[in-house]
Amino acid sequence: MIKFVILSIICYFVPKVWGDCVLRIPENKENVPLWEKKIGDSWFKIPYVSDHLQLQKDEVVNGYCATKFKEIAYDVSVAVHCKPHDRDCPRLLRTRTDTKHVILNERNMTLVCAGNGLQYKSDILGDHPLACDDIEWTINVEANQNDDSRTFWCKSDHQIFDLRTNNLDQNRLLAKICFRFSLQSIKYKSIKRKSESWNEKKLLPVVITDLPEVTTPSSEVKFLNTTILYAGNEAVQSYFKMLNERNPWLNLAHYEYGNIVQDDPFINSFNQYNQLLDILWWTNLRLTNWQRFLNALQQHTIDNSYDIYMGTLNVVQVPLWLDPNEFEYMEIKNGFVNSTVPQYIWTYLESSDGKNPDLYIFAYNSPYAMFFNSSKVKFCSDICGEIDWLKSVRPSFDYSNFGIIFCCTNVSVQNSEYAKQLPYKLAESDLNIRNGNNSVQEENKQTNDGKEGVPNQKLNEEEKREENNVNENKIPESGTTKKPEKPKIAEGVKKTKRFY
Repeated sequence: MIKFVILSIICYFVPKVWGDCVLRIPENKENVPLWEKKIGDSWFKIPYVSDHLQLQKDEVVNGYCATKFKEIAYDVSVAVHCKPHDRDCPRLLRTRTDTKHVILNERNMTLVCAGNGLQYKSDILGDHPLACDDIEWTINVEANQNDDSRTFWCKSDHQIFDLRTNNLDQNRLLAKICFRFSLQSIKYKSIKRKSESWNEKKLLPVVITDLPEVTTPSSEVKFLNTTILYAGNEAVQSYFKMLNERNPWLNLAHYEYGNIVQDDPFINSFNQYNQLLDILWWTNLRLTNWQRFLNALQQHTIDNSYDIYMGTLNVVQVPLWLDPNEFEYMEIKNGFVNSTVPQYIWTYLESSDGKNPDLYIFAYNSPYAMFFNSSKVKFCSDICGEIDWLKSVRPSFDYSNFGIIFCCTNVSVQNSEYAKQLPYKLAESDLNIRNGNNSVQEENKQTNDGKEGVPNQKLNEEEKREENNVNENKIPESGTTKKPEKPKIAEGVKKTKRFY
């Protein structure tokens, strides 16, 4: 009787096991295909909640890879021919199972659970994950540099490059960068995730198709991504160690190169651009307050969309050890040239869905804030306390040991000394001029004694102010550096010096 029961159980479970198939999911989520499963008359995207998907007999799934599928592997039976004196040759089993690899070169594939395995066309696939080809990222320059953005963020004598894909059916744009011998600023879009109680996207990973499509023709820029732009963090630390002996205040200055983009669903894609996007970070800021800000921003962008601009501003100033009333700009030797350390890391959040006001966030990239008046560190009115999505992280933003962070409105920034060094909205007439509207250009060229000459006059005044602002914050190439702002503890400001 017991034998009969055991036999019945075996007979029940064997068809169940035989009738199921397992679809393996790659560990690297960037290579995961988009799978769809048919339920009734509708197809649904399959969420990735584990490293495999169980399919029942005759169940069908469709897969898609924007970069095409990698080679597929399936099992084949190969005849075994034994030689007369080959004792290791299996004489009873005249076949063996081998794995055959085939380049698919397809973006779509349909799989059927055939009972004894996943079937693609007429072949039974092996028990291997199906993955997409790696994404090829390139640096491109557009043929027409007239950016259609309503926000000015890159000077005309700088170059705008596209960081984009190169092997998709519809290529995608990761970011735009403003470049002149080094990174000036970067522009990219936040990836929105809706927060409804049930939404299929909540369980799906961020995929390449979430990025905006490339819409303008461009040509690839060779070798820029492989160009060595700085000597490396080991050389930086060695140089700071030498400087610490001359000025012990620099023991507070733990700086290292790191990507300007520190947190994003596509952070691995940003990181593959090597030194191109690296800036000098004060480690305390990067690991504490800046990370707290990014965590809050990540939660906020689940259901809010922004165009995000990032860049650096001004140069860190260090007090002298023997006379803290005197300062010197922080420069480090970078090969045969000197590199400056940015005083501010800034982010400009430009709402792309109209749900939030535009906002500037500034991070003080220096441990020496206490040597200056707070109005010199925070050069615009701080409204971080009024931003709901920052309230949980705001309390630490004033701790100078973690890097001071403050928030400002458009109006507040435009009234500051750095107005033209940061992104700002363009007037309609400026947009027409940038886009080559001849009628507007001719109208603005009129310089009669009447009111027609006023627009040009205002434009020239703005250009002069912009040039003055840039020159005020520029470090001379030789001699002593420009005298800094009067510090909090200084009774009289002397000439500043630079590191050699």
